[in-house]
Amino acid sequence: MSLIAASSAQNPLLPNTTELIIGIISFFIVFGALGRVLLPRIQQTLAERTDQIEGGLQRAEQAQAQAQRTLEQYQAQHRGGPGSDRGRAPAGAHRAARRRGRARR
Repeated sequence: MSLIAASSAQNPLLPNTTELIIGIISFFIVFGALGRVLLPRIQQTLAERTDQIEGGLQRAEQAQAQAQRTLEQYQAQHRGGPGSDRGRAPAGAHRAARRRGRARR
């Protein structure tokens, strides 16, 4: 008799048909509401972050280019180009060296 009673009982793994239909309808309602409300906000946030990152990259490239120009100017000044004083002592250095030499004697 227990076999007959067990076979006539509903399978616990299968949901009730009305619960299944209500669950599916509820899922699509929640999914649709989230898609209409949250999706545009998420896309806007992602677009803002992308703009910030690209703007930061552009600022970094500009700073790098400015640093390169400054380095080239510095190297041009100290390379010994026309009008440079490289290898020459600063004005007054000879007099100071002579005075130190006299003081040591």
